Amino acid sequence: MHYGDCYSLKDEKEPSYLFLLLSHHEPKNLHRTIHVRLLGKDFYFCSRCTGKYSGVLLVFVLFLAGFRIPAWLNLCIIALFPLPATIDWLTQTIRMRESKTWIRIITGFLLGNAWAILLLSLISGMLLIFFYGIVILAVYASSIGIVVWKSKILENIE
Repeated sequence: MHYGDCYSLKDEKEPSYLFLLLSHHEPKNLHRTIHVRLLGKDFYFCSRCTGKYSGVLLVFVLFLAGFRIPAWLNLCIIALFPLPATIDWLTQTIRMRESKTWIRIITGFLLGNAWAILLLSLISGMLLIFFYGIVILAVYASSIGIVVWKSKILENIE
C-alpha cells in the first residue's frame, strides 16, 4: 500500500508530524483513517476525530442558528453519547474485534456532540450542567483508566 507523503523527509521510516497530527495511526493502521488526495498529496484523517469535529461543528452551527435543547437533555447527551465511542475503542483495543471506519465516524460524531454541549454549557453560563458534565467526564476517564490498568491492555499493544 502506498502512503504518499506520510513520511518525513529526514527519515523514510519516520512518519511526518503532519501525518501523526492528522491520523494518530501508524502507517500499518491506515485502514482506520479517511484518505483524501489533495493537490497530489495524500492526507489521512483519523476517522473518529473526523466524526468528532463534525459533531462539534454541527452543534455550534445549530447553537448559532438559535436552536436550544432543554437542560436535562444536555445532561443526557453529555452522559450517554460518549458511551458508544468508549465501547468501540475499548473492544478494539483489547482485540475483541476490529472496528469499521463508519462506526468510528458515527461514534466520533456522537462524542463530538457531547463535547460541544459540554463546552456550550460553560459558554452559556449553565455552570451546574458544566460541573455535572466534568464529573461525568471524570467517571469515564477513571473507568477507562481502571479497565486499562487491570486488564494490562497497554502492555499487549504492539
